[in-house]
Amino acid sequence: MLNTDLKGYNVMKKILVVIIMSFILILNSCNNRVTNYNLSKDIYNNAIDNDRELDESSLTEFQKLMLNDYEYMWEILRENYPFWGLIKRRQINADKVYKIYKQQINTIENEVDFFNLINAALNNFYGLGHLKLLNYNFYSYHKYIYELNFGNDNISSLGKIILDPEVKVAYDSLRIEKKELEANFEIEYNLPYENACVEDSKNIKYFDLIENKVAYIQIKSFGQENLIYDGYALKNLYEKISDYEHVIFDVSQNSGGNMQYWVNNIVIPNSENKKFTYQTYSLVQKGEYNEKFFNDNNYYYEDLKPASELPDFENLNTDDLEIAPYFLISSDTIISNTEKKALNGRLWVITSGESYSATDTFAYFCKNTGFANLIGQPTGGDGIGITSSYLKLPNSKYIIKYSADLALNNDGSNNEEFGTTPNFYISGKPGDINFINSCLKLIQNEQ
Repeated sequence: MLNTDLKGYNVMKKILVVIIMSFILILNSCNNRVTNYNLSKDIYNNAIDNDRELDESSLTEFQKLMLNDYEYMWEILRENYPFWGLIKRRQINADKVYKIYKQQINTIENEVDFFNLINAALNNFYGLGHLKLLNYNFYSYHKYIYELNFGNDNISSLGKIILDPEVKVAYDSLRIEKKELEANFEIEYNLPYENACVEDSKNIKYFDLIENKVAYIQIKSFGQENLIYDGYALKNLYEKISDYEHVIFDVSQNSGGNMQYWVNNIVIPNSENKKFTYQTYSLVQKGEYNEKFFNDNNYYYEDLKPASELPDFENLNTDDLEIAPYFLISSDTIISNTEKKALNGRLWVITSGESYSATDTFAYFCKNTGFANLIGQPTGGDGIGITSSYLKLPNSKYIIKYSADLALNNDGSNNEEFGTTPNFYISGKPGDINFINSCLKLIQNEQ
């Protein structure tokens, strides 16, 4: 469990190991969706039309090593990444992407060239299922989080990759070659934690939509670096707005962070001696490489069941079953020992397609437990499920990350594809004042 000074809670997993799962969600959430290809459409089309094969005999020794990394990456992803059906539905031809960038191996001269090539290749998949190459800042953040919370004790398979000295050397060299500043994730505040206020938080915006009746709290990120200070700031705010009729948490522009942020700072303080339990079905590809990551979470391949034994889901896509023909059921439990909840009013959570990863987990939790009403638009998804995988390339030592299981919504739909749908839909642009006013109007009508 992450160390905060907040009291009165106990978070448990029925099967999952909390520390590992929380760490996975921290790392998963360090993700922004890719919105542009690194390869122009003209080059893409020209490469598709060109049937030439890479002349491997003409490669330098360095290029051969990088080709080995490239082939290894694709081999692992094909056997372990369960989102190829969704990739196809998004009209992305993975085989063509593979060929296009393989053809360019003979143009690279150093590790930075190879990093850029891999990054460009994976960007074609728009971060679906958290698939991406870690850059220096993302790697450093992962390392910072792991060292902060776990040190060298009980190192998981994830930790062994993140803390690998060879990986550190590779990313330090990458930073120097790219002339990037050394990463620093510490945040300094003007006030001691016990006097924390939302006005001083760099992550929270608060105001009354209706004075003394409806509070609006925007949380920009569930990032680890904000967890403790924001916890105190929100605790102090809750005392001020405890008797408001409605409290709105806006996470519509929150792309994720640490699951413990919303558990510790939103759910636990506002749940009076309560136990929440919810479960998730996940499709699994059963690739050999992923097995150790499932084992770390106390899930084992011998417990996998064939997809034919799934419930009769209304919106299950058979394309996904062809890729990942097995499934597991994960069960999550959150227990609050809080004697008196901080907020007495009705709770609302605003979501949108930008609500991704750990923020989607929060939305899924709210909808499945009734903790709060969801309002807005479907989330970006991929916050539920069991584990992530981290792939260290053997020669360059760069890290690829991806979700190891494909989580399903309650109707069987792909959570990454459809997200978590709100209880009440609101059209418009998230964060815009008109959008917020539309949410307020609906809330008033629902009284």
